[in-house]
Amino acid sequence: MAESTEKTPMLKTYFKAGASDASQELQPQPKLHQRLNRRFITLAIAILVLLVAIVIIAVVLAVVLSRDSSSSSTSESLVDSVNSEELLQALRELQETSIDNSRSVLNGYNNSAEYVFKELEDNGYSPYKQYFTVPVFENLRPNEAVFRIVVEGHNFEFAETSQFNVMTYSGSCDDCTGELVSVMEEGDNNYGCDGDLDNVEDSIVLMTYNDQKGCSLYFKAENAFIGGAKAVIFGRDEGDTNGPPASRVYDKTATGEIRTVDIPAIGVTAVVASQLMNYNATVQVTISTYTRVTEAITYNVFARTESGTNESTIVVGSHLDSVPPGPGINDNGSGSMANLRLAISLKKLGKTPKNQILFAWWGAEELGLLGSTYYVAQLSELERSGIALNLNFDMIASPNYIRGIYNGSSADEEILAASTTIQDLFIQYFETNELAYDIVPFTGRSDYGPFIEVNIPAGGLFTGAELLKTKEQYEAYGGIVNAPLDPCYHKFCDNIQNIAADVFEDMTRAAAYVIETLFEQDDLREYLENGINI
Repeated sequence: MAESTEKTPMLKTYFKAGASDASQELQPQPKLHQRLNRRFITLAIAILVLLVAIVIIAVVLAVVLSRDSSSSSTSESLVDSVNSEELLQALRELQETSIDNSRSVLNGYNNSAEYVFKELEDNGYSPYKQYFTVPVFENLRPNEAVFRIVVEGHNFEFAETSQFNVMTYSGSCDDCTGELVSVMEEGDNNYGCDGDLDNVEDSIVLMTYNDQKGCSLYFKAENAFIGGAKAVIFGRDEGDTNGPPASRVYDKTATGEIRTVDIPAIGVTAVVASQLMNYNATVQVTISTYTRVTEAITYNVFARTESGTNESTIVVGSHLDSVPPGPGINDNGSGSMANLRLAISLKKLGKTPKNQILFAWWGAEELGLLGSTYYVAQLSELERSGIALNLNFDMIASPNYIRGIYNGSSADEEILAASTTIQDLFIQYFETNELAYDIVPFTGRSDYGPFIEVNIPAGGLFTGAELLKTKEQYEAYGGIVNAPLDPCYHKFCDNIQNIAADVFEDMTRAAAYVIETLFEQDDLREYLENGINI
């Protein structure tokens, strides 16, 4: 329209300039003017219609492309989203949260937990924390503990780490001395577990380390303490060739509270225990331990999917803390970062699980599964009944690895069928992808333990810790035979260099496959009970 209003005056001027008689001024012809206006109007309408059509086509195309993009994002499997470089980068970033080369409760754990929390927030989750109090054991003078005996005037002093160790959560005492009293046998008040020990006052008590005999280490030591003993010695049974134990001597109550003992506790080898038992004379024992137990506040981190029924929740957990000597990048940065990257991928892919997923990062596992124990202990009966299963990923990138699947087929009867189904899903993934695997003990050693104790089915993956690689495993996986599956287990060197990237990706993909298979089930509990064919 702007063009027509400019051209008409120009036409008038032209005719004026071309007139031969100034008195006969020419006027523009009305019919020509009308025809031009009609043409311009028609052209403008055509242009407008074309523009509208282009806009409509663009909008439709955008919608189609958006649908295609959405369809693509939701149709991509969680397994295909696993990216090895993203996993390794997450481990590098996690290692940077260490303080003094550690991510333990007293050092870098809070930094690690905040890193996970922020990553979850930045990727669309609403994470939350669960705080709890834990006892923290410190051996204040490592390698300075004393264990010596006097028999018929002869002195014998034993070597720390090779012949004895200070037990974790041992009480402290400088120069505790008393006569040795043995309650190693079943006839000794059921290994010191039944009734009062009325013959141990002011003595040093020798007890069996085997917690399958009588009662737990804590209750054995507590019985000795109540009887007036000054210290306890836990001896390995005859034939047990392992080194001196340094296990935890404590009790976890139903509410998640931790109780420790107040007297020194040391562990000795089977050879030393046998030597102590076989003297036919009075044995005077002196024990010195320099320890401290303090309280610390720590926390678990959780993130829950928005979709899915909470009547069949899948708890996917990994512990986030390390031991004090090292940053724990395999144990258990590997499991916790696999957990984090899968949670993020689930959100980015726009997946809408039919069964709710609760992603969990446990604190204080290295102090005795304390984070997961506290979580389970605090569940109401209704909340507990809403959990269909627990998946646990602990150490899944060991350098001299195996591909270990927890042996769900050895679970208690109440959870046997479901735990076996979980095991079989992992087997299905490995066999489909022609990857070797081992079935590993399902003993409750990691954070699935508190779940199976209350009859919640569980399963998970593990690539190995301190055990040596067998010849059969070497033939299946390569690596180094007769060497630890993780030579840096619980050591300062468990860092980013201690990771087998290939198996880390394998295990994370297997985890993704099982998680996605489970969250897509219309009736998850029936699926778990019925099992699968492999």
